[in-house]
Amino acid sequence: MSNSAYDPVTAVDEAAATGETARIFADIRSTMDIPLITSIWRGLDGIENDLPALRACQPAELTAGVYGSCRIKSEVVASDEREAGRRAILNFGHTFGHAIESGLGYGKWLHGEAVGAGMVMAADLSARCGRIDTARVSRLEQACERAGLPVRGPAWPAGRYLELMAVDKKSVRGVPRFVLLDGPGAASLQTVGREPVVATLEALATEVQPA
Repeated sequence: MSNSAYDPVTAVDEAAATGETARIFADIRSTMDIPLITSIWRGLDGIENDLPALRACQPAELTAGVYGSCRIKSEVVASDEREAGRRAILNFGHTFGHAIESGLGYGKWLHGEAVGAGMVMAADLSARCGRIDTARVSRLEQACERAGLPVRGPAWPAGRYLELMAVDKKSVRGVPRFVLLDGPGAASLQTVGREPVVATLEALATEVQPA
């Protein structure tokens, strides 16, 4: 993993730049309730087509990606300025991602890398909770992998993740909450029982870290 600063213009960190764009277009778009953005898979169509150009840091595609990401995020924030509900969707993948960043030490993985793995883990958890099918999880995982992002978390015991997630800003009295996909065009912030969370971690927390 790179320790370089996030700088899509000079492509110091192409994977992180692509990761942030992929997160916005593939996942935040799925939660937007505006007419032209109705499905996570419509968003994925765009990001899948643009991935080669984004990874090559082509100026036109990067400009469009950054502009579109900022526009979508600003619309979500404007609709929930006091963080009363909907704004939480911007944290898709972040409960797992923040645990990875905190456990490794900030800077070991870049934010986009940690959230990339976190998105796959959150999608897997969504499927285990019966909210989406596994085919959609696989498609998101493949898109993140093509973007050059990790799709597995560090190989820690589930208890370590739960300990780190208990202090996440979205947790309530030490109980972590997760942004889960509810199907095409929908997501929500949920408390989930221990069993499916542990199952997700056992399946996807398998990345062995260098000593």
